[in-house]
Amino acid sequence: ATQTGSYGSIFGGGANAYGGNGTQPGLKFDVGFAADYFLGFSVGGGGDASPTVFADWQKLRTSPTDAGSARFIGGTNATTNGGILTASDPCPPFVEPNYADVANGSEIDGLYATVCGDSLYVLVTGNLQNNGDRLDLFFDVGTVSVPLTSVGQNRLLANLHPFDFGHLNRLGTDNTTPATAPGLRFSTGFLADYWVSLENTGTSPNVAVGAWAAIINANGALNDGGFPNAAYLEYGGIANGAKATNNPLVFDGQKCVRFDMTNMCAPNGAGSAFNPTSIPGLDIQGDTVANGLGLIAEPYTSYAPRLLSQDVFNPLGINDGVHPAPNHPSYAVSGLLRTSIDNSNFGGVTDVDASKARQVGTGMEVKISLAELGYSGSGPIRVAGFIVSQDHSFVSNQVIGGTLPVTQANLGEPRTLDFQAAPFDTAGPFYVTINPGTCATVATGACCFGTTTCVLMSSAQCAAAAGVYSGNATVCNPIPCGAAPAGVCCRGATCNTTFASSAACSATLVSGQTAGAAFPTGTACNSGAVSNSPCCYADYNKVNGINVQDIFDFLGDWFAGSKYANVGGNGSPTTLTVQNIFDFLGNWFAGGCS
Repeated sequence: ATQTGSYGSIFGGGANAYGGNGTQPGLKFDVGFAADYFLGFSVGGGGDASPTVFADWQKLRTSPTDAGSARFIGGTNATTNGGILTASDPCPPFVEPNYADVANGSEIDGLYATVCGDSLYVLVTGNLQNNGDRLDLFFDVGTVSVPLTSVGQNRLLANLHPFDFGHLNRLGTDNTTPATAPGLRFSTGFLADYWVSLENTGTSPNVAVGAWAAIINANGALNDGGFPNAAYLEYGGIANGAKATNNPLVFDGQKCVRFDMTNMCAPNGAGSAFNPTSIPGLDIQGDTVANGLGLIAEPYTSYAPRLLSQDVFNPLGINDGVHPAPNHPSYAVSGLLRTSIDNSNFGGVTDVDASKARQVGTGMEVKISLAELGYSGSGPIRVAGFIVSQDHSFVSNQVIGGTLPVTQANLGEPRTLDFQAAPFDTAGPFYVTINPGTCATVATGACCFGTTTCVLMSSAQCAAAAGVYSGNATVCNPIPCGAAPAGVCCRGATCNTTFASSAACSATLVSGQTAGAAFPTGTACNSGAVSNSPCCYADYNKVNGINVQDIFDFLGDWFAGSKYANVGGNGSPTTLTVQNIFDFLGNWFAGGCS
């Protein structure tokens, strides 16, 4: 236990014996002593003649969500070598867990998205617990592309797609009790067209990642109408594997999608003319299952499912006289869908406070081709989602969009969840809207929250999160968030009071611009017509006082459209005019700067 209160070790043993147990508060050290590590020794086994000495080493946890770590150093015979744990004993270096891989809880802190080129990029900040919790994302793109005949679903049906052990269907209507379990209903106006589900399981370094994807049609999954059991005519996408070799996790067609009775990856295409064994990630409808259990009623793939589903019987475009559609190109395109999970976040929301959610910059990422998504190329893209249990029978209170109270309990059974009914109807909508535009490289830098918290963000993200931006290309290690010195930032012919430090002031130089920077004392910028204090506009490059080079540097930046050539401005983007030139030359000829 630490002087400030510890949670012991998740590994049990000696350290936990000192902690509180619900009725007793736990050992408390002297003021000023806060224990970080525990080293314990013991003797046992072997009797008096040859007792064994043991030792273990633990990093104490500082919160219930701290992963903690421990190392059993080992045992040695006290008689033969004096009880010394030598280098030959099992005593490897103490290594912290890979926090990017593991998380003790799941949370959604924010969502950032952009359309760049032919793909949609989505980042859901937060964490995803390694217990099989899923992050389910639903996309509304207003699609009418093949093989769809209409747009998606506002209330999820029970015939979405039977793959993934029926987990997607578990969100839809319960056909045995449709009146009381009609299926999850999204906020008004949201029609789900596409579904992506992410999970990670296991402990570091043996973390496994998985992702699932499916098309959501207005009337459910397309099938051949067979009786009594319909055979499906669209794919369910599956990709999984060890995170160490699958980060990002790519729907590349090279993953196993079928397992035999021993849970081993079975040969694909066994006995099927439609599925060559050379294609590991493709199970076409009608394949004979390798273990003799019969036919596969629905097609599976580790490619992205929509484009592949345009010809379920011949997605490879094989022209051999056997397949029903021999003259089209292959729809087996790799890399249309990629996912990644980074659990390194330690901040964000808690059970009582969501104020730091905007400070989180890591989480779950999805990159998906617009063609695969079904986006027509115009209008907004909407995204809804939540954290749900692995079997999709229980929805948490971590939901995208809306304004649920901090005290909101978990939402529970998904089939009765209605985002158009109270209390969600007045707290929504429970989705976010993305307005696609042209993409551009966005500069990032260190964003400070107080003096101890730093997150890499863009300037706009930092401002939205009420942080202090340290400047483009600044880093968080070493942390630049110490107390800011009193002063203003003089850059070129501008003055700004929002910079955190002299280093942050000079760090915002843009490649190709020559504006110099200074950080004189004071708390206010030039007033009125004053052009020489505290910022000297005429000393444009802030080198060797006022000289003719300042004119050349100013004109170079003015022709380049630099915001620092706006005489008397604050460094914000602006449209320059010829008056800026007259203003600068007037200041330069007037001189007067020290």
